[in-house]
Order: sequence, then structure tokens, then C-alpha cells
Amino acid sequence: MEYIRTLFIAVFVVITLVACGGGGGLAGDGDPVPGAAINITEANAVSVTGAIVGSVEVVQGLSEGGTGGIIGVAAVTAAGEFSMGDFVLQQLGRFAVVREQALASNAVGVAISPPITEDCDNVGPGTITITGDVADQTLNSIAVGDNLVLTLNNCEVDGLVANGEFDLSVAAFSGDIDTFIPPYSLTVDVVLTDFTVNNGLLTFEGDGDMRLTLAGNTDGTMEMIASGIALTATESGLTTTLANYLYELTERVFTPFDYSLGMSGELDSSVLGGSVMFDTIETFTGFGEEFPSTGVLLISGAGGSQCRLTTIDSVTVTIEVDADGDGVFETTIDETWEGLVS
Repeated sequence: MEYIRTLFIAVFVVITLVACGGGGGLAGDGDPVPGAAINITEANAVSVTGAIVGSVEVVQGLSEGGTGGIIGVAAVTAAGEFSMGDFVLQQLGRFAVVREQALASNAVGVAISPPITEDCDNVGPGTITITGDVADQTLNSIAVGDNLVLTLNNCEVDGLVANGEFDLSVAAFSGDIDTFIPPYSLTVDVVLTDFTVNNGLLTFEGDGDMRLTLAGNTDGTMEMIASGIALTATESGLTTTLANYLYELTERVFTPFDYSLGMSGELDSSVLGGSVMFDTIETFTGFGEEFPSTGVLLISGAGGSQCRLTTIDSVTVTIEVDADGDGVFETTIDETWEGLVS
């Protein structure tokens, strides 16, 4: 049941990502709506910027084969470090197994019906119910349109307990998806519905969607794109929502191990007491496990207020604040990357 174990860890990563400020996808009805925009001031500019940077930091856990630092941070669970990108690549190999089970269970057409219910793991309690659609019954691998709807009921694996629904669909792919030898590209849609994960210390609640694209190129670069309409999560009573957002990461897996990153969208945090818009003005770039050494981010709030994060080097940044919205940054704050993400 290793595919269930991998799925379980992935759900935790997704919700951790959002709870810290990240996300993406194609949402349905009932998506969370960001709250009213807040005024950005000298007093809250560091907190506002830190919330955006924090979302970047954790989103890197979506990157398959990350190298650490801002480029390869993965959410840490009770079972260790895991990557959403790794999960997606591993999980797709399980479609063939599910397809065989579906077709052997009197499937009508291509629908997985009746639902398949199994134990979560041979060492943990709970059940997982699988429904969905098999797009092409003649294939032994994935196909565009393949869909798994996984409903977990007190499902316990590796110290994590989950409930709710995890919906995974194959939207597009090209190249050799069986071996993932470049060049290849894969896009999946994920939707969380009333999903909760408990790691023994904290409970995370998540609803919303994410569209995730992973690609490997012949020039030795890997690409990750996470986008979406709305995704929200609550951790220990603190709620974060992302709307109309886009994170794009390119990472070189061979020397010189450099990367580039851009992001945009709207972030609403109960910590901040409202929402802000953010957009990359100059792409962030860096090397290996270091924080970015270049890049500029503009964050906009109510009444034309804004702040601008400018990278000085892989250690230091400046935050300029335009609190009155007159287009003039009247205050400059010196800060470090470590200070923003701590």
C-alpha cells in the first residue's frame, strides 16, 4: 500500500504549504474569498513581506529534486521530509494498479464503480475509498482524463491521521511519463475538500485547488508551476488564503545548480488581518542552497499603500514602504532573508 503512504504525506505537504502561505489550482464552487485589503505601513511591512516570502519558502517543497535552502525546502512531517512533486511522480505509477482493480470490480464504462475501499496501511487504522474515472482501459499507464477521488476516513499512516477528500486528475502530459527521462511535462489538478490532517501535535484543515506542472528539460533544468484560483488552510486557528496565484520555479539539476523563481497573486492571512497583492517585478535567482541573490517583489495594499522587497545579496534585502500611496517610498528597512522567514 505504498501509494497510500505517499498520498498521505503529500496531503500534509499541500496543507502545510497553504498554512504557511503557498498554493495553486482549478477551483470549483464555494472557493474562499480573500478579506479586505489592509494598509501597508512601516510598522507591518516586515510582517507583510515575511508572509509572502514564507509562502515562497514552503512552495519550494513542491519542487521535485530540490537542493535545499529557498530552492528545495520540503515540509517536515513526523515521518521526515517529503516533496509534493515527488509524490505526484510516484503516485502516477499507481494508476495502473487502480485501473486493474477498477476493471476487476465490475466497472461500468470507464468509471470506477462500485468504489474500492481498502485499509489505509497494514500498520495503521482507517480506510481509503477510491472512485473516479479511467480514461483509457487499454493502457497500462496514465492517460489524460484519468481521475482518482480518494476519500480518507481516520486514515493513519506514519503518524499522520487524515480525513476528507483528495481529488487528483491528469490534465496533460508529454514525453516518457513512465521513466521521466527528459524531455517530459506533466500537469495534474488537485482539489481538497474538507480535508484535515493531524500529525499528533497540530491539526491542519484545507479546502481548495491546485494545478501543478512538473517538467524535465534536456538542458538539465526542472520546472515547477503551481497555480490556482483559491486555496485556504487553517493551522491552530490561523487561516491563510491564496487567490489567483502563480508560482514558477526553474531549477538546474546539474552544475552550477542555479535557479529562478517568480510569483504573483493575492494572500489573505488572519495574522495580517486582511489581504495584500504581490507580484514579481524582477525574477529571483540564486545558487544551490542559498537564498536569492537577485530579485524584486512588489506588494500592494489598501489606499495605494505598498512595499517593495529588493534583494541585495543572498543574505540581505531592503524593504521600501509607501504608506500613504503617493508613489514615493518614504521609508527603507534593512532586513535579512533569515529574518523574513524565521
